[in-house]
Amino acid sequence: MWKISQFTVVHDLACRGRPGLLLVLNTATQRSMVVAEPTWAAAAGSAACPDSAEPSTRTVIAALADAGYLVAEALDENAGFLDGFDRRRLAPARINPIIAFTTDCNIACTYCYEEGVRATTMTEPVVAATVRWLERRIVLDGVIEVVPNLFGGEPLLHRRLLTDFMTRVNAMGDAHSATVAYAMSSNGMLLTEELARVLAQLRLRQIQISLDGPPAVHDQRRVGHRGQSTFAQALRGIEHACRWIPDVTVKVNFDRHNAAAVPDLFDELAARGTAERLTVKLEAIAHQFPGSKACHPSSYVIPPETPEMADTYLGLTQAARRRGLRVTPDTAHTTPCMYTSQWGVIIGPDGGISKCISLVGRPEHEVGNVLAGDWDTDRYDAAMNVRKKVTDCVSEKCAYLPVCAGGCSYESAVRGMSTATRFCTKPALERYHFGRQLLRHEARLTELGVTPLGDPDFSLPVAPAPGRAPTPVLLPMPTRRDSAT
Repeated sequence: MWKISQFTVVHDLACRGRPGLLLVLNTATQRSMVVAEPTWAAAAGSAACPDSAEPSTRTVIAALADAGYLVAEALDENAGFLDGFDRRRLAPARINPIIAFTTDCNIACTYCYEEGVRATTMTEPVVAATVRWLERRIVLDGVIEVVPNLFGGEPLLHRRLLTDFMTRVNAMGDAHSATVAYAMSSNGMLLTEELARVLAQLRLRQIQISLDGPPAVHDQRRVGHRGQSTFAQALRGIEHACRWIPDVTVKVNFDRHNAAAVPDLFDELAARGTAERLTVKLEAIAHQFPGSKACHPSSYVIPPETPEMADTYLGLTQAARRRGLRVTPDTAHTTPCMYTSQWGVIIGPDGGISKCISLVGRPEHEVGNVLAGDWDTDRYDAAMNVRKKVTDCVSEKCAYLPVCAGGCSYESAVRGMSTATRFCTKPALERYHFGRQLLRHEARLTELGVTPLGDPDFSLPVAPAPGRAPTPVLLPMPTRRDSAT
C-alpha cells in the first residue's frame, strides 16, 4: 500500500555520537524529523502491508504517509514532481524581471562577470519598450503583481532614468489594477538618506547591498576604479536604507579568498545594532567564461558540486545565525530559478532579453529583444525545456531532484556545454541538506544526546595561493540511507 518516497533521505546520527537515532528528511516537502531506528525500521518494513503490522506501527505508518515520507505504492513521484514544478514555474501571477539599466559601474569588483562588457545605458526607446513588455504581461498573460529588480552595473549612477522608469511603471500598473513594487541590487555607495526616502516613496520594498567581509577583506575585492576603499560608503548606504526601505539584505559574495573572514563581518553588523533590520544572502562566486577580463584567480572559486561548497554555505549560515542575523531561505539553491521560470528574464541596457543574470551582455545567449516585441520563440522554448535536462535525474530516481531540477544552466554553459545539459551537484546537496537539518533541529538534537554543533562546526576554506586549489578539511560524511540507488 505504501512505499518510502524516493525523495526521503535517512541519515544515521551515529556520525554525531548518537547511534540508534535517525534524522529523516524529505526534499520535496522540506519536512524533517528525528526518529528512533527501531521505530523507522518497523514502519518501513510494514509499509507495503500495514494491516499486518502492530497497532502502534500502523499509527506511525499513517503519520509518515500523512507527512509525505511514505507515498502510495502506485505513485509515479517523478511525474508528480515535474507536473507540480511546471505549475510553479509556468504562468505565475507574480513576476520578478530584472531590469539592467546600465553595465556602467562606479567600482571594479575583481570577480565581476560583467568585466570587459562594454558600458552601455538604456536609451528612451529601450525604456519605453521595457514598460510595454511589462504591460503585455499584465494584459495578455494575467499577471497581477509586477516586482522588477532594478539592476546594473550600478543602477544609482542614473538616478533620473531610474526614478522615471519607476514612475512610468507605477502609473501603468495602477491603470490595470496590478500591484507594482520594486527590489534593487546596488553597491550602496551612492545611496543617500534622501535618495532612500525617494525610492521608498516610489515603492522600493527591498534593496540588496553587497559586503564581502570586514573592511580589509572587502576592500581587496570590491575596489574603486582608483584603488580606493569602498566598505565605509557601502555600510553607510545600508544604514540609510534601514531607515526607509522595509527589507534590507546584505549580500555576501564568497569564495576561498574571503569565506574565513566573513564571520568578522557578521560581528561588525551585530555590534552596530542593525542585525534585526538585516537579512543576509550568501552567494558563491562562480567560474567565468573563457577569455573573461575579471582578474579574480580561478583557484578561489569553490567547485559547486563539492562537499566543500556545502560546508562553506553551512558554516556561514551558522555564523550568521549565532550573531542574530537572518539568512535568506533561498541560500544555496533556488528551484525553479529564473532560467526555468516563465517571465524569469533579465532585460539588458540594449533591450536584449536573457534568461540568466550571469549571461547579460552575451548575445549568443539572448532569447530576444524588447525592441522587437518579445523573443525568439524557439530559443525561449529551448531555455524553458527543463524536462530534457532532468532525464538522467529521473532515470536515477534521484532524491534531490526537487531541490536541483537538473542543476544550474549557467554552470553548464560556462563549461562549454549546452544550457540544456544537466549539472549534477549531488555530493554537495547531500551534505548541505543534512547539515541544514542539523542546524534546524540543533536544540532538540542536543537534548537527545547528539554531539552539539561547534562554532563553526562546518569548516570554512582558507584562501590558496593564486593558481593552486587547497585541500579542504571536511567533516566525515554520515552513513546515508535513502530510496535512491
